[in-house]
Amino acid sequence: DEGYDASKPVPKIPDSKKTKRKLLKKQKNSEEQEEPGTVYVGRIPHGFYEHQMRAYFTQFGEITRLRLSRNRITGRSKHYAFIEFASTSVAKIVAETMDNYLMYGHILKCKFVPSEQLHPDLWRGANRRFKRTPWNRIEKKRLDKGKTREQWSERIEKEQKKRLAKLEKLKSVGYDIDLPQLKSVDEVPIQEEPKAIEGAETAEEPTKAIEAPAAKEADVEKKSDDTPKKSKKEKKAAQAAPKQDTPKQEEAKPASKKGASEQTASPATKAGAKTKKAKKTKAKA
Repeated sequence: DEGYDASKPVPKIPDSKKTKRKLLKKQKNSEEQEEPGTVYVGRIPHGFYEHQMRAYFTQFGEITRLRLSRNRITGRSKHYAFIEFASTSVAKIVAETMDNYLMYGHILKCKFVPSEQLHPDLWRGANRRFKRTPWNRIEKKRLDKGKTREQWSERIEKEQKKRLAKLEKLKSVGYDIDLPQLKSVDEVPIQEEPKAIEGAETAEEPTKAIEAPAAKEADVEKKSDDTPKKSKKEKKAAQAAPKQDTPKQEEAKPASKKGASEQTASPATKAGAKTKKAKKTKAKA
């Protein structure tokens, strides 16, 4: 569906010259003051709301009251409205000229409504700026407020009446059921609000500056400064000492191996070794 573009100006009424002539003739003929007349406007396009309707229909004549029907919860337009003009003659001309008129893809339906058919609450909320009702806030306040003991007692009485009516229906069918009884308000004790604990508010301690890590770092620096520094000669001597110890350790290792083998050798092997040595000496001689 097409809609009204708010950036564009309000369009002119159809055959504005002819309609103005008709209005002037009727105003001349009717010297007496006329009563206000009401027009029903249906199939209003989207975006064509109170301000736009007032700007458009004032081209016909003076508007006393205007009411666009809106949804109570969402606030959206229901696409029909009632406009009251200062004179009935103007209202009848508007109904004749604007009925079945194509506007933004919608064929308008305009009918003159006599004063006898008007509802007494028709103009409730007319000529007011529309504001959405904050249903969420209202419901939140109602829930936060809670209910008094009198309200709870009324609600319990209503619920008890409903249950008794259901019991009578079930008994007429042939069912005997003992429904549990509801507690009365007097049986429920009144909950007292918890008292504030004395001395709960403790004095805030002043925040202490953290200086321990800095002290530790200073001690470590002092210790490092106190250690005596070695000279270059001492360093070279310390490096050469392990190099000299290494060959002695290597010589000690095979000697230890020989001693271990001699300890482990049996007496038979020792006798064989002596005979071999005696043979070698004889051969040399």
